Amino acid sequence: MGRQNCGGRQWACSWTSLSSTYENNNNNSNAIRRQLLSLCGACVQELIAASPYLPSNTYQGWLNEINTITNTMPAYKISASRDSYKYCSSWVSSWFFWRRCDQRRDQYFWNVSVNNNYASQLNNLKSQVQNIRNSIPTTVFNNCSNPYTLVDQNGINSCGLQEKIETQKKSAETTQMTQSNREVMESIKNTSDFPQFSLATGRDGTVNKMYDWNPMDNRSTYNSNYASSRKNDIENTLNAYNNAIPQQYNKCSNPNTSISIDSNGVPNCVSNEYNSAINNCSKAYEMSQVYEYGTDKLMQLWTDVSNSVPGNTLTTNKTVLTTANDSCNKWIDMFNVWQKKEDEAIAKPCDPERPISSTNDKVIAAMVDDWFEKSSNHIDGLNKKLNDLKNKLKNMPNILEINPDNIIDATPGMMGTVSVKNKVVPFGEMPTQYLEMILPTGEQGEPGIQGVSGIQGDIGKNGSSGQTGSTGVPLIPNNFNYNI
Repeated sequence: MGRQNCGGRQWACSWTSLSSTYENNNNNSNAIRRQLLSLCGACVQELIAASPYLPSNTYQGWLNEINTITNTMPAYKISASRDSYKYCSSWVSSWFFWRRCDQRRDQYFWNVSVNNNYASQLNNLKSQVQNIRNSIPTTVFNNCSNPYTLVDQNGINSCGLQEKIETQKKSAETTQMTQSNREVMESIKNTSDFPQFSLATGRDGTVNKMYDWNPMDNRSTYNSNYASSRKNDIENTLNAYNNAIPQQYNKCSNPNTSISIDSNGVPNCVSNEYNSAINNCSKAYEMSQVYEYGTDKLMQLWTDVSNSVPGNTLTTNKTVLTTANDSCNKWIDMFNVWQKKEDEAIAKPCDPERPISSTNDKVIAAMVDDWFEKSSNHIDGLNKKLNDLKNKLKNMPNILEINPDNIIDATPGMMGTVSVKNKVVPFGEMPTQYLEMILPTGEQGEPGIQGVSGIQGDIGKNGSSGQTGSTGVPLIPNNFNYNI
């Protein structure tokens, strides 16, 4: 407790003046208070920046703790009350030394209670805030127990994420996703003959993205040493990829899956539709060769089918093969009708008809003869002009020769060159130049991917008869002669 007199005037005894007095007497403690407030502000800013990488209960708990510290900070002055008393301001003395109070006045004062542990309490609060501040990075970075933590390669390894990434890659290899994708892209081209090229290209990008995905390829803006994806984001991505990878190729239950070709040249998932279509189209193709009609059209039909299958969706391939099967069945039905008509025509002899003659035959013949004579004369004239031009061109000098002997084959990787050189000619003759070219040969390419099996080709012609063998000996072999 402390007491401070304010004098005899009540208005001069204000709390403002008293507070400044105590604050001035406690400058060191006030400096600690300012440090605490600054530390709380910095910690709040760091919490807000790190909030995406903190569990919500942890973030909110720390934030509430700092707000509580800020709003319930201890005070140096615990309590204060103002009071007054009467005192004698003027004394009167008598001749025999007796004194009496001549005038009394009011004296005002404050009773103040102060917190002697003020500085110690502030330092304890600073320690609490600093502990929160120190806990932020340990929670944000490589904390496997925090699903929202940021991880670097060390964190990916320690949290078991790298193992999951490798498992995903093995799954893609086991299900032959990458192989099927590679084979499809090698068997199609960016031309109108392959309408599924755009679809297959998109599928190729998807498969490669999932297979080659590495969290460390994209870095966090919060700290560039760490991946942009949080731990649970990485796990969710891996789960999504693990579910999506088997759906990309040959997932027969998925109508949007892409189809590749097996080692026998048969499309996966649509073998029944394929076998039915190729059997009927092969039969139609054979019949077209017999009737000498539609062979090229049927071959083109199956070429279009085989080109459109690799990399196309299951639904589209079923439609393509079913349509091809129906078309070939119609060709077969047409050829069967033709065969029936031919059989009927052979069984029924033709009725003879009276020959048709025209009275204008002589006039028509004369017109034909006249036209033939005039056209022949015109063609002869044109041929004469053409021969005259050829003779003129023969007399014109050729000063640039292109000779196959001057084309040199080079090894792969060598730079190709073309040079114009002068040919040595006898004096007085027209100077002549020639081209000398060095052309490197291309490297042997890798064998291509087996495509869809084609229909049966044309039947070959019968070969010539062989030479007549020598005359045999008219004797029974000893092993069959029972008399021996």
